[in-house]
Amino acid sequence: MPTVLITTGATVTFRSLLDYVVSPEFIENLSKFKVSRLKLQYGNEINPTTNEHVSRDYFERLVKQSEIVSKFQLDISTDRKSDTDGSITYSSTKYDFVLEAFPFSMDIDSHIRSADVVISHAGTGSIIDALKLHKKLVVIVNDALMDNHQAEIANEFAKLNYCVSHNVNELFGTEKLINSVRSLLDGSIQLTEFPANKKEIVESIIAEELQKAV
Repeated sequence: MPTVLITTGATVTFRSLLDYVVSPEFIENLSKFKVSRLKLQYGNEINPTTNEHVSRDYFERLVKQSEIVSKFQLDISTDRKSDTDGSITYSSTKYDFVLEAFPFSMDIDSHIRSADVVISHAGTGSIIDALKLHKKLVVIVNDALMDNHQAEIANEFAKLNYCVSHNVNELFGTEKLINSVRSLLDGSIQLTEFPANKKEIVESIIAEELQKAV
């Protein structure tokens, strides 16, 4: 049974991506093609003034508003292991589905290894983390970020067929993300394996995009 991992970054909360994936529609669509586990790294943004965990509060608010706990008859358990700083597992025997949510992990590679498909924010480091482990990858660009080159870098990786890339705003009202996940799982989309000389490729892509900004 397939596992999907979503990584949203550890600094600024990727709210629009969380809005899309913490929803009955997204979870129901995953279950239609037998995804049994969704791992969600929802962010580790802390308010420096109040010490409020912004990412966790936002995620938990979405869980409540979406009513996924009642709709999928999810049982909740918490885990305060040091590597996750408090993961929450939502499991449903009836639907044979588990949602494992955590703010960050010191060993993200272990989560990536366990996944059949990775959905990642467009940070270069996170993209490389998935590609170096030869995972099927969908990159989601945060349109709200200003003065960054995430979209260009993600598009370059996609042009080389190392991943699929979407802007987050184009997901709403469509099934683009769910269709990409399904096509990667069933083999309809075949990606190019990331080569061993990855350092040179990454440096070339970044240098090219930085040159465009000059």
